[in-house]
Amino acid sequence: MKIAGDFPKSDLIYENSKYSVNWADLEEKLATPSVRMTVFCNPHNPIGYAWSEEEVKRIAELCAKHQVFLISDEIHGDLVLTDEDITPAFTVDWDAKNWVVSLISPSKTFNLAALHAACAIIPNQDLRARAEESFFLAGIGEPNLLAIPAAISAYEEGHDWLRELKQVLRDNFAYAREFLAKEVPEVKVLDSNASYLAWVDISALGMNAEDFCKYLREKTGLIISAGNGYRGNGHEFVRINLACPKELVIDGMQRLKQGVLNLNN
Repeated sequence: MKIAGDFPKSDLIYENSKYSVNWADLEEKLATPSVRMTVFCNPHNPIGYAWSEEEVKRIAELCAKHQVFLISDEIHGDLVLTDEDITPAFTVDWDAKNWVVSLISPSKTFNLAALHAACAIIPNQDLRARAEESFFLAGIGEPNLLAIPAAISAYEEGHDWLRELKQVLRDNFAYAREFLAKEVPEVKVLDSNASYLAWVDISALGMNAEDFCKYLREKTGLIISAGNGYRGNGHEFVRINLACPKELVIDGMQRLKQGVLNLNN
């Protein structure tokens, strides 16, 4: 969980190659009088984790307890790669639901970002009315001509395509994990259950992620993203987009391997 600027933020705990919520720290930050809203990412970006029903419920209940609005970014919600779906924040018990806003969009799943088709699900009627007024005042209350039919078509007719996409992503993630574990054990793809972006631990290389990405680009032509912008321990991670044909994943892993080998020589 992260909030831009100088506002309070609650960093996740990273232990044994897994992230978890720091519950004590989160509640302390939510109890801060100046905090009126928090941003929650489910599935989490960049770690690619869809939070469990118990975790979502607990976070929503803490927000309701301290009267803090929970803005749940669920834009990657259709891209859960396991048999379980995400738990949308708007499905929690009613008392907590009153403080929830869920944000969804077909843009990531169906590559429709250019159409600006997004929705806010707001169970609380008073809050929804205030949000609608704000949307129209900001000029974002009326989607463009193609956005609505494209979103409807994606959700109603895209099931087979999405099922095939998920299988491609599962295969690509499996290949990347197995290849790096065997060929470049200093670099580890974290286990994740959602999204198409691999969160990769490079801490064993002893190199800042931004410097490593620059080095890879210059020496191998491989372009990946540094995790520094996500703060926390992001400077020890890189992010690799695996939403591509298998041959590109194979090529990318070979370039990554060569880069690490040259770095160690």
